[in-house]
Amino acid sequence: MRTLRHTCITALHDAGCVREQIRAITGHTIASINEVLDRYTKLTADQAGAALERRLAHENGTVQKLFNRPTGVNEERTKR
Repeated sequence: MRTLRHTCITALHDAGCVREQIRAITGHTIASINEVLDRYTKLTADQAGAALERRLAHENGTVQKLFNRPTGVNEERTKR
């Protein structure tokens, strides 16, 4: 039962609920909710951070390729 409640807290948080709403639904205290979120959302935050780093690296590589093209080729895109 405890794992199910923790899953519910995490899912509600991921859905955008604030802690007061989560407390009203689950009956957990704010302190307990914070403990659960600290434990279970760290992986999500780490994964999101890694994904953003990969995305920025990809974007920087794409931008670099655009600027390495000969003059006059696709100038509209390089001006953006």
